[in-house]
Amino acid sequence: MTMTGTGRSTALAERLMVLEVEREQLQARIDGLRAELAGQLEPGATAADRYGRPLYTLRPGKRTFVKDLARDRLPDAVWSACLVETIDGGAVKRLSPALWEDCCQVGDPYLQAVRS
Repeated sequence: MTMTGTGRSTALAERLMVLEVEREQLQARIDGLRAELAGQLEPGATAADRYGRPLYTLRPGKRTFVKDLARDRLPDAVWSACLVETIDGGAVKRLSPALWEDCCQVGDPYLQAVRS
């Protein structure tokens, strides 16, 4: 690991860390208020400002297809007709890490916070 931290990069890193901590604290407050407001509304209800302008509506939860539920509930004929062949990347990696790497795309570099 290369350690650098002189001049401008040190100042930028320190400011970024302060802002990220502030964002986490603000997000925690936002999440708490969202949960509190959602707990006071029925699905489909809208919360408005003091002038009657709508601000938030509580939507019903989104439906998410769950394969384990499907396995338990679908008739065998429907299950068989809906199966799709796929490849397991984890299995490829276990059999040949080199071939697995050859099948990968490399994303853009990204900053990761290092906290002590």
